[in-house]
Amino acid sequence: MLRRRLDAIASSGAAELANLAVGVVRDREVVFTHAWGSRAPGIAGAEPYRTDSLIRVASLSKPFVALAVLGLCERGLIDLDSDVSDPLGFTLRHPAHPDDAITPRMLLSHTSSLRDGELYSLPADRELREFFDPRSDHWEGGAHYASAGRPGEYHCYCNLGYGVLGTVIECVTGHRFDRYMHDAVLAPMGLGGGFGTDVLSAGAIGRLVPPYRKVKDGRYDAHGSWVAQTDMFAGGSARPDPVGDYRVGTNATFLSPQGGLRASIEDLLRFVSFMVDPDLRARTAIVGETSIAEMMRAQWSWDPQLRNGDTYNGVTRLSGLGLFRMTATADGEGSDRLLPDGGPRLWGHHGDAYGFLGGVLFDPKRGYGFCYTIGGTAADPELTRGRFSSYSWWEEAVQEAVLTVYPPPSSGTR
Repeated sequence: MLRRRLDAIASSGAAELANLAVGVVRDREVVFTHAWGSRAPGIAGAEPYRTDSLIRVASLSKPFVALAVLGLCERGLIDLDSDVSDPLGFTLRHPAHPDDAITPRMLLSHTSSLRDGELYSLPADRELREFFDPRSDHWEGGAHYASAGRPGEYHCYCNLGYGVLGTVIECVTGHRFDRYMHDAVLAPMGLGGGFGTDVLSAGAIGRLVPPYRKVKDGRYDAHGSWVAQTDMFAGGSARPDPVGDYRVGTNATFLSPQGGLRASIEDLLRFVSFMVDPDLRARTAIVGETSIAEMMRAQWSWDPQLRNGDTYNGVTRLSGLGLFRMTATADGEGSDRLLPDGGPRLWGHHGDAYGFLGGVLFDPKRGYGFCYTIGGTAADPELTRGRFSSYSWWEEAVQEAVLTVYPPPSSGTR
């Protein structure tokens, strides 16, 4: 039943998808996986999209970075509430609040007072500090700082903050970000992908699929052509240009800590299983239970009286560390409901970049979760919103279908 519903969503009229993959964990067991569509949509005879196909999963990358940071906290190399200036080797302060330290906790929960300017990543031969130096071409008139609000007070989603964290990881470990993530988090969890492409095996490069948009004259158009948006070398034997000379600890933004993970739906299912199964966590030993609890402790919540943050059209109302929790709310801000009547209040993260849409959502107490990847849409997601939520129509429909056919257990498992 779920396969039929998902296939209908993916092939819907002028809103078809390039590809779609979904996986479900229930009672801490994988109970469903499905992939639909093509590795090269619009090309006759192209190979089908599979559950082991890798794709750039955008901001679904951020929970993995949070796990790395928390693992380093357990080793005493990072303190969640210490000044990130110390490991970075330069003073990072909001110009209006020079006495207020910016901490890893603030960066993980998007309350640091940093903002995304026109750019939030720089090439390997530049330095992170350039974003924060008025003498630099990348200062952008101070665009990387909030115009109001002290560090720790106001929530605003910030990709640059994860570039800062990636650089901190390099500074305290002495290892390049993508390689450290592979060795400390991804490989122990059993993932076959990686941040960037330099760490991917030849087999993984062969399974890599670009995200697409259906466009005509540079704009979304249902009558246009599917056009790859990044990773255009994907699926072949050739690799992109190697990283080359890079001084570790100066600028991890070029490795895209905020959104550069390449992963399959099978990989994301491993993450969901990790988050809902303490036995699996114990075997992998990436982080301890205290760190997992801290990830899913409210670090910030939306207060409609104080208006203490940007709710991102109503879908961001409660932040943990590298995670958000749905609150089943609909109001003037928008709606983060997963079902028309509200639905479960799951933890997780959504992603949106280069045509990709996706989510990882879970309830650890019930041993339940699901994930999905959408490899491109024929219509603009910003103009194709859901019926009862602020998610795109496709995301809303996928989430509703999964929760209807495979709802969370009525009580906790084991």
